[in-house]
Amino acid sequence: MLRNIKEKIKNVLCDLIYRLGQLIMFFIDIVLHPIKNISCIFIVVLYVLLEKTNIRKLSGKDMFLFSAGMVTVLTFIVSFLQSVTVESNNKEKFYFGYNLKRNLYNNFWIKRLYEMNIKLFLWLIFIIPCLRIATNYHYEYTILNNFIDFIKKKENNLYCIWVSIIVVVCIYFAAILIESIDITKNKFRLSNFYAARNEMTKNIIELEVEKEYRNYFKNALNNSVERFYNFYNQINVYNLMRYIFRRANEVTDTQDEFNEYLNHVFNAENDCVDEIFIKIDDLIKSICKIKNPYIKKIKVRSLKKYLKKLKSYYVKKWNSIKQSSYYKYSFLAICKIINNDLIGVTDLEDKFINKIEDEDIKKIYKDLFEDDCSNEMIFRDSKMVGNICISRIIAVLIEMCKKKEMYEELNFNNDIYIIFNTLNLRHDLKNYISKVFEYIFDYILKCENRNNNFTKEFCNILKSNYCDQYKYIINEAKKCSYKEIMSGNNISDFQLSWLLSLLNNNDVVVALIFGLAYAERSGKDYMSVSAYKIWGEKINKLIYKNILGELNDDRYIDEIIKKIEESYVSHFIYPKFIKWLCKSLFVNFDSVMYHEFKELGDKGIRNNFGLCSYMILRSLLRGKANIYNSLLFTEDENKEIQKELLPIKEIILLP
Repeated sequence: MLRNIKEKIKNVLCDLIYRLGQLIMFFIDIVLHPIKNISCIFIVVLYVLLEKTNIRKLSGKDMFLFSAGMVTVLTFIVSFLQSVTVESNNKEKFYFGYNLKRNLYNNFWIKRLYEMNIKLFLWLIFIIPCLRIATNYHYEYTILNNFIDFIKKKENNLYCIWVSIIVVVCIYFAAILIESIDITKNKFRLSNFYAARNEMTKNIIELEVEKEYRNYFKNALNNSVERFYNFYNQINVYNLMRYIFRRANEVTDTQDEFNEYLNHVFNAENDCVDEIFIKIDDLIKSICKIKNPYIKKIKVRSLKKYLKKLKSYYVKKWNSIKQSSYYKYSFLAICKIINNDLIGVTDLEDKFINKIEDEDIKKIYKDLFEDDCSNEMIFRDSKMVGNICISRIIAVLIEMCKKKEMYEELNFNNDIYIIFNTLNLRHDLKNYISKVFEYIFDYILKCENRNNNFTKEFCNILKSNYCDQYKYIINEAKKCSYKEIMSGNNISDFQLSWLLSLLNNNDVVVALIFGLAYAERSGKDYMSVSAYKIWGEKINKLIYKNILGELNDDRYIDEIIKKIEESYVSHFIYPKFIKWLCKSLFVNFDSVMYHEFKELGDKGIRNNFGLCSYMILRSLLRGKANIYNSLLFTEDENKEIQKELLPIKEIILLP
C-alpha cells in the first residue's frame, strides 16, 4: 500500500516537472522562433495597449456567446479544409508527402493557423467568460467568495486578455475565410480543365522538402533545440536519420521516388555542410594572416569548434546508418551519399595535410580526425591509421558489399567504381579500396551465374589489361586472386580458371607449388584431370612468353622462396628443397635424380611433396615429354616409380 502511494506521488511529481518543462520550453520557443509564434506576440502587444485603455466591457453572457460563435466559425474552416484535401493514404495524389492537387502547405495563413496554439486560445476564450459570469453570484463557502473577489480585482486584466485573443483569432479566421473563398473559386475554375502534368507543383514541393530538412541539418550541426532533441536538449543525429529514412519510405510510392526524395534531403545536408567548410576556409586564411597571438588563439578555438562539429556529425550519421541498416532501403541512394561525403571529407583532409604549413593547425586536425582503424571490426586484422570519418563511411560500404541484394540493384561502373575513383585520388586512402574490393571480389568469385549488370561490368573491367584507367582495380584483382589461391580453400574448376586468368604471371609457379604441397599435406586427392588442364592452359601462355626460363635464375628462385615462406606451407616446404625443385626442371629426370629426390625425403628436406606432386609440377612446367622416360631407370626403379604414379595415371596418359 505504502509502495503504491510512493509510486503515485513519484508519478505526480514527474508529471508536474514535465508540465513545468513544457511551459518553460513554450516561452523559450517564442523567443527562438518569433515568426512561428507571431500570434502570441500579437496578443501580448494588444494586451499592453488595451490594459491602459478604458474600453466598453461586454457581459459574461455576451462574451460566452461570442466565444461559441468563434467555435462555429472554426468548425466551418475545419470542414472546408477537409473538403479540399484528399486521403492521406492515397500516395498517387501525393508527392514526397505533400498534396499535389491542393497547394495548402505553402499558404501563408494556413501555415500560421497550423503554428497557432489554437487549443490554448480556445480554452482561454471559454474560461474567461465563465469566470466573468461566476462573479455575478455570492457563494456559501468563504474560499469561493475570496476567489471571486480576487477575480473581480483582476477583471480588467482578464477582459483585456480575452479581447486580445479574440482580435488575433478573428484576424486569423477572417484571413482563412478569404483564402477559403479564393481556393473554392480556383477549385471551380480548375475543375473545367484537365491538368496534364504536375511538374511545377513537384518542383515547388521539392524546394519545400529541401527547406524543411535544411533547418533540421542546421540544428543537427549546431546542436540546437528542435524536433529531434535528446535528453540534454541537443539534436540527436540518430533520431534525425531514423526520421529521414522512415519518412522517405512513408511518403514515396516507388523505389525511384524514394531515391529522389533522399537526393533532395541530402542536397539540403550538403548546403549546410558546405557553409561550415566555407567558415573553416575563412578561418584558416585569417589565422595565417593574424600576428596577434590572442586573436589567433580565439580563431584557432573557433576552427577547432567547427572541425569538432563535422567530425561528430559524420561519425554519428554513418554509425546510425550502419547500426540500423538504413542502406537496405536503397543501396543506390546510399552509394551517392557515400561518394558525396567522401569527396567532402577527403578534400578537407587534403587541405589540412598537404596544403597548410602551420603545424599547430595540422595537429588540431590530426588529433580530432586520426583514427586507429583497428577499432572497427572490419579493420581488426590491419594496423591502419586513417581518418575516423572515412573509416565509418567505408564500414557502411563494406556492410553493403556483404549483401547479395546490392549486386542486383547497382551497376559497378556507375556506383562503386565512382567511389573507388574518389578514394584512388589519394595514395593513403588506397587501403580502403583494398578492404572494400576484397568483399566484392569474394562475392563475384562465388557467383558462377554472372548475368546481372554488376558482375558483367566488373568482369569486363578485369579483362581490360591494357587500360590505364582500370589499372589499380586490376592490381587489386591480382592481389585478391593470389590471396584466394594461397588460402588453400576448396574451389571449383570454374573459380580456378577465373582466378588463374587474373593471377600475376610471376605468381603462377608459387601458386602451383603451394597448391600441390597443401593438398598432399591436407590428405586431399591429387590434382584432377580438369584442374590439370586449366593449369596447363595458363602455363602454356607463360611458356609462350618465355617467363618459365626465369626458374633457372637465382633471384627468381629467391623470390619464390620468400613467397612460400609467407604461406601456409612454410613449415614443411623448405628453401633447400625449392632450390632443388627449380634446378631439377632443367635436367633429365633419370636414376640419379630419382635417388636425389628420395634422399631429400629421407633427410627431412622434402616433406609432403611426393613423386606424384613432383611429376604433375614437372609435366606442367616442362611438358609431357619430360615427365618420365623409362629408359633412364633400372627395371626395379621403373616398377617402383610406376606403382607410385598410379594415382595420377589419368594425367600421365593425357595426350
